[in-house]
Amino acid sequence: MIQMGQTVPLFRLPLLVQGQLRIVDSRHLHGRWTAICFANSLSLQRATFLELHMDRLHRERTSLLAVTSHLELNGDDDLSRLSTLALPIVVDTLKRVHRAFHVSWAAFRTNCNTFLVDPEGFLRFHLIHGLSQRGMTALRTIVEEKRRLWERRAGKEEDRRGTRISPSLDGVTRSVAATTVEWENR
Repeated sequence: MIQMGQTVPLFRLPLLVQGQLRIVDSRHLHGRWTAICFANSLSLQRATFLELHMDRLHRERTSLLAVTSHLELNGDDDLSRLSTLALPIVVDTLKRVHRAFHVSWAAFRTNCNTFLVDPEGFLRFHLIHGLSQRGMTALRTIVEEKRRLWERRAGKEEDRRGTRISPSLDGVTRSVAATTVEWENR
C-alpha cells in the first residue's frame, strides 16, 4: 500500500474535461497541491456536487481530480450536461489507478477515498469520507492546514539557506553568527 511521504504512483489514463477526452499523466500533477478523489460511481448530481467543491478548493490553490470506474448517465441529456462541467474526471474502467493507490472497490461503496498530494508529488494525507457537505468541508480544512504547514516549513528552509554563514568568517565571529542563526530558527 502507498504510504504517507511516498511518491504518487505513475499513471496515464483518459480524462474527461468539459466533454473533451484527453490523456492525463500523473506527472502533470506536480507543481500544485492536488486532491485525488476516488468515487465508486459518478452521476451527474455527484459530479456537479464535486465541481462546486472543486471551485472552493481552487481558492485554496488546490486542484481536484475525480477518479471513477463507472459513470452513471441517464441518456444524452446527462451526457450533454456533464460536458459543461469543468471537473476533471478520470474514467478508470480497468481500475488501474484504484490498484495503484490500493483502493478497494468493496471498501468504499458509499464513501470516497481522497488522497492529498503535495506539489512535489508526495502523498501527504488519505481521507475516507462521505460525498457530502460535511466530508468535503473536512477535506478543505485538511487541505488548508497541510498547505500552511508545508509552506511554513518551506519558508523556514529558505530562511536557513538565506542566513547561511560565510565560511570566510573568523572563528569567534563565526560561532556568534551560528548561535544567532540557530536561535532565530527556533
